[in-house]
Amino acid sequence: MRVSFFSKTTRAYTTTTQTRLRL
Repeated sequence: MRVSFFSKTTRAYTTTTQTRLRL
């Protein structure tokens, strides 16, 4: 449970970062 939440947060953070870099 904890691992899934952490992975999900990390994935969302990475996606946000990539979007920012693209913009």
